[in-house]
Amino acid sequence: MNDWDRDNLNFILNADEAEFEAWMAQSDRSDIDYALELLAQHRTELQVAEMNAKDSELEMDCTQAQAVIARIRQL
Repeated sequence: MNDWDRDNLNFILNADEAEFEAWMAQSDRSDIDYALELLAQHRTELQVAEMNAKDSELEMDCTQAQAVIARIRQL
């Protein structure tokens, strides 16, 4: 998403009811389709960010577990 798209997305996400209604009144179908595409891209970005956050939570320090396994192997 380029800066132009990001600015438009920010408008859609942050417009108050009056601003959004005014935008809708002057919008044609292509404007609405474009807005929906921006929202879909934003949703995808949020999903990717969520997956990355979950992945980083799963990364654990396995040092102690590896030490225990090493001791067992020496038996």
